[in-house]
Amino acid sequence: MKEEIESDTNFYERFQYMIIQKGHKMEQIERNGENKEEKEDDTPTKSDYERISEARTITEEEYEEIIDRQKHNKASEKDKYELKKYIYMTTLGVDEIDTKTIQEYYNKLHIFYNHINLIDIKNVRYYDAYKKGEKDYDMNKAVNSVRIANELLKELGYKHCYDNTVIDLEKTNKEHLRTLINEYNKMNNKDEKYETTKALIGGINGILHQYCVKMENIREQKTIKGQRYFMSKYKIKPIKNITEYILKRIDKGLKIYDTNKIIHYITTKNV
Repeated sequence: MKEEIESDTNFYERFQYMIIQKGHKMEQIERNGENKEEKEDDTPTKSDYERISEARTITEEEYEEIIDRQKHNKASEKDKYELKKYIYMTTLGVDEIDTKTIQEYYNKLHIFYNHINLIDIKNVRYYDAYKKGEKDYDMNKAVNSVRIANELLKELGYKHCYDNTVIDLEKTNKEHLRTLINEYNKMNNKDEKYETTKALIGGINGILHQYCVKMENIREQKTIKGQRYFMSKYKIKPIKNITEYILKRIDKGLKIYDTNKIIHYITTKNV
């Protein structure tokens, strides 16, 4: 399968892109096209996560065959779950996948690519066209979303999304942080206020979570004139085992831009 860097908004956009790359037409797998016998075999109490994880693991050749059946409106419910499992496993670079992992990334595979884009903005699929001055709403949104996320990290005092620095939020420019959050939210048609520290942290994490990163509170104890005080400090860390999956994809041939040598930092620091 061709390796490609992109920033997706949901599972089916990634699915669609992969199919188009293969030269096929994208059509939704509809329930009214299911095989009746397979439909009766479905257990209503099973979640989609379980159905995907329990689906048969297919090869790339079988993937192509199911895509062909889909083109002719002959794809079954069973096919649908096998396709989904294939996409999840291929995206995350794993040979096996469990229900918990699928649940974590269910309809959120875009955050895998968002994280890669955060490592280097040149990984955004539209970046070259953006730099050439081409104008397109989706392109501008994709590039500027990553730009804002990186600016947010730098304003907080982090060099990159794997920086282990512990920061004091009270020493940051909170107004600039609010400006960045509002700019990001405006692109996503959100309008919220972040006047309190708690709300500000929520706004920061609302963006960082889209890139598989979170900022967490660390209570530091200090003794001043014999009196103990607890002070809130903050650090960031990757979530959802994203580092493991990115390294697995790289081992399987994924090529990414990494101007600041963050991948080297990850592997040598055992992040």
